[in-house]
Amino acid sequence: MTDYEQCRAHQRRGWRKIWPRRTSSHSRDQWIGSDNIDAIGKKIKGLGGITVWEFTKEDFQGTCDSVQPTILHHVLPSPSRSSKTRTKPNAETPDRPLIRAAAPSFVAISETQTFGTNVPADSTGGRGLASFTTKSHPVVVIYNPLANRSIQFWSADVDDVTKMGGRSLQEALGDPDVFRELQEHPETFRFREEVSLEIAVEDGPYSTLVEDTTSPSGISVRGPMAPVLDILTQSLNFTYTLVRPPDRGFGVQLPNGSWNGMIGLVARREVDIGMSCFMMNPGRASAVDFADTISFMKARILAGKGSPEMNPMGFLYPLSPTVWAALFAMLLSVWAATLVLRSPARGSRWYSRAGHLLYSHFGTLLQQDVGISFVRAVDRLVVGSWMLVAMVIIWAYGCNLVSLLAARNIPQSIQNLRDLVDSDIQILMRPSTALSAYVEQRAEFGAIENRIVHIGFSDYLPTLEDIRRGTHVHITVEMVCSRLMSQDFSKSGRCDFYQSRDAFMANPMSMVVQRGSPLLQAINHRIRRVLAAGLFDYWVTSSIPNGTRCSYAPSTITVMEPLTITAVSGMFAVWASGLVLSIVAFCMELLVANALSRPQAD
Repeated sequence: MTDYEQCRAHQRRGWRKIWPRRTSSHSRDQWIGSDNIDAIGKKIKGLGGITVWEFTKEDFQGTCDSVQPTILHHVLPSPSRSSKTRTKPNAETPDRPLIRAAAPSFVAISETQTFGTNVPADSTGGRGLASFTTKSHPVVVIYNPLANRSIQFWSADVDDVTKMGGRSLQEALGDPDVFRELQEHPETFRFREEVSLEIAVEDGPYSTLVEDTTSPSGISVRGPMAPVLDILTQSLNFTYTLVRPPDRGFGVQLPNGSWNGMIGLVARREVDIGMSCFMMNPGRASAVDFADTISFMKARILAGKGSPEMNPMGFLYPLSPTVWAALFAMLLSVWAATLVLRSPARGSRWYSRAGHLLYSHFGTLLQQDVGISFVRAVDRLVVGSWMLVAMVIIWAYGCNLVSLLAARNIPQSIQNLRDLVDSDIQILMRPSTALSAYVEQRAEFGAIENRIVHIGFSDYLPTLEDIRRGTHVHITVEMVCSRLMSQDFSKSGRCDFYQSRDAFMANPMSMVVQRGSPLLQAINHRIRRVLAAGLFDYWVTSSIPNGTRCSYAPSTITVMEPLTITAVSGMFAVWASGLVLSIVAFCMELLVANALSRPQAD
């Protein structure tokens, strides 16, 4: 109720005043409290001055005291009147001040947040009144300390109060009761009056900024950190103004020791909270305080998959190199054993017999007829064991070969930083982050420094085409990799990207507050409840649709299409090599035959 509404209620029946013990009145279960001229006169005895914060709802019609001058008029000092203190209402001299200031000095609030400023008396007409108008209502402040006393006054910035309708955090914590309750009961603490906080935000893995015309800052937060912010605002009872760092970075330490980005805003106490997931490291911990760990994050390399390829030498892949070596070793062993054990035929040369046996055993490997009769039991035992082993291995080879000819290998050559150093691919990276600082400190940085291209968060999606073509890769955290891959899959239905097998820079992540901020423990208790309920993981999963569709995509795919000449070029190469060797052998035979026939002709 306003003052004049209370007076009208008192003039009606049913309202009972309680005075002088307390300045209140009630009607059944409705209670109101207010001050009149007598109450103010009793309360201010011995005080150095008073402050009037709002006067637009004063009793300007004289409803309460039946006189035109208001309570505010009685408070103002007037140099033309006597210095006696007014103690009774409705007197003949209603404009005498309740407070006498021998040499009036004034402390005023202004649009520039003035503290303890002496305002000349003539600037307010000698009445000790400093007033200004905000966007919503006029405010007046009267502060008349006695000449021999020094009183300091603290005020929040008027523009912030107007925008958010609450006090600043520093002003709220200036109340001893509020500060003590926050220290003793952080898990249940809630500001008694609405408080306005400045919160630093920026696009990142767990938060996305969108335009919002209804917000004083013109932006709002989306992503997993948005529900966390909502829980903090509701449970702690504060409103907020979102602030973006000028450099749009998370924050790294500069050569002069200062910090940029959101970390710099919090470290310089320009904002109260950094609302994002910051990687924890000793350097940042020396500038700000980290809340309890919200998530653990690792960095990976996001690269584009190459076009499906078929290896021309794929016909060798059904058997491992070890099996191939063992198979040919067995062939030579069987050939040597039968060469020694088999009795030579009359008139046959040893080299002719050896070649005939080797060709026969190799034909067994190719599932051909032996062509030689083995009469002795020992010969049959050796040859029979060889035929059994060759049959099993060749059947397994044929089955695997059919599968491999239908498979296509998808190249994924970049699996760690060393692979990146050995390539000539351009590297995309966001500057002014803990990850960029980590890469710059690695030994490999010198080899890739000239290939690094700095991009902003808004450039992530446009650069996907460069990554898809294989000309660029992106070094970022797992959350961003998964989000970009899911967004591309939702649009194209394909998994054209992969994350490197090796991860690096595994760090806990959390939000930050100012060093020594009393809010830290209150925030920690709420974060623990969110994590214990599994809410944060749920919000992360919900923010990435199709997030797991491409996480474990195979490196090979199966196709059903006719074989091309490229696919079987390896087998043709073996055939061509065999023809060349046969021609060489034929030529050698001719030379040897000619050499052996010359002595007989002589």
